[in-house]
Amino acid sequence: IGVTQVKKECVSDNQQYKFTIKDTYGDGICCGYGQGSYTVNFNGETVSGGVFGAEEFKLIGVCDDNPQTPPPTATPTKTPTAYPTIKAPTPTGCGAGEAEMEITIVLDNYPEETTWELKNTCGSSSVQISGGPYNTAGGTEVEKECVPNNQEYEFSIIDGYGDGICCGHGQGSYTVKFDGADVTGGQFGSVESNDLVLVAKIIFFNVLNAFEKFIMAKCAMSQATV
Repeated sequence: IGVTQVKKECVSDNQQYKFTIKDTYGDGICCGYGQGSYTVNFNGETVSGGVFGAEEFKLIGVCDDNPQTPPPTATPTKTPTAYPTIKAPTPTGCGAGEAEMEITIVLDNYPEETTWELKNTCGSSSVQISGGPYNTAGGTEVEKECVPNNQEYEFSIIDGYGDGICCGHGQGSYTVKFDGADVTGGQFGSVESNDLVLVAKIIFFNVLNAFEKFIMAKCAMSQATV
């Protein structure tokens, strides 16, 4: 509920596309039961909306069956050098079999109540990364780490007072990105679910702590060698 979903895809730039959005109840996504909206960006154009009935469509792009072909680029003349040039290696980020786990926490007015942890749930359920409590109200904390991309991870965030990090005492939020998937949140305290790519999200609440967690990716299946 109230979660932002983003989808990016590479498509031909000389075609026209029809974007259709449907609401099964027939009252659109704004504004009777929330402030939902949609935005489509393509090749310098933007269409958006949110107030509609059961269905709405927008056209974006222009059909062009004869795109102009740019003239060939002249081959530059190489100048010989007296000695070979040795270039420093370019950083590649994470190594083979790894992906970057990026965790961004925007804090509310009571940062000392916020803690979180990331567990590898394949096998030992050991804590991979953790953070908090913090001391900068309204600040932003970013944590990046390379982790194996064939494992299952459980991200948990806890508010010690029990009211989440948004929106009663500040506009706090969290975003976790991993291997092409991302989830966001901030208002936790009631049960809901959110499926995004390979992400399953579950929220728990009790009178002492507001507690939210979700599981990202899947454990790699072992393969027998003949």
